[in-house]
Amino acid sequence: MFLYYLRLSALSYRRNPILSSLMVMAVAIGVGAYMVIFTLNFVMGGNPIPQKSDQLFHVQLDSGNPNTQDDPPVQLTYLDATALIQAKSAYRETATSKISGILEPEGDGIRPFSIAGRGAFADFFPMFNTPFLYGDGWDQSADRDLQQVAVLSKELNERLFGGADSTGEAILLHGNNFQIVGVLDDWAPVPKFYDINNGAFDGSEEIFIPWNLIIPLEFPRSGNTNCWKTPEAGPDGFLNSE
Repeated sequence: MFLYYLRLSALSYRRNPILSSLMVMAVAIGVGAYMVIFTLNFVMGGNPIPQKSDQLFHVQLDSGNPNTQDDPPVQLTYLDATALIQAKSAYRETATSKISGILEPEGDGIRPFSIAGRGAFADFFPMFNTPFLYGDGWDQSADRDLQQVAVLSKELNERLFGGADSTGEAILLHGNNFQIVGVLDDWAPVPKFYDINNGAFDGSEEIFIPWNLIIPLEFPRSGNTNCWKTPEAGPDGFLNSE
């Protein structure tokens, strides 16, 4: 039966090749478009951490302009985030912010290069079940005492140390020495649930440092900055603003 229908299709194609080619192309494009949409829907609608998704909450506070905003802002102000962390009202909690910086490797083999990083608190790693290849995340004393420690991605560790265990090594980031305490294994949640406002489908960061170091060490911001009221001049005015 299959050969019979195949013979009929060949005869039909020979009788009207242009129309038949257009029909085949239309069907192929339709199937291809459906598969692309189906794949995107599957990826974008996935649950990147199903074992904890019912325990993780993204905090929003209604601190926007009451005259123009109906919904709470998607991000917290620096003052609100700091106050919530200091309140210690959750079993585990973290604020996070995207940063950038120049990493200066030792020796002449690799030239300095820019990295994409993230400031976070010690709870970030156990909260989100981040897998470690070497070492572990830092503890809460590092957050409190402003210890210059870092966790590297597997890719960055491969680039700097050839994939060897680099815990205890030092790196020069943004003009400051950081001690490596851990190296992540392969980890790329999709979507990036811990920051859906700054590239939810981007790759994971290359380096993680304590959030409390971002301000004193003057790391450049690389995430969104949304304001509904003009901040006062200067760094302190910006931090204390809306």
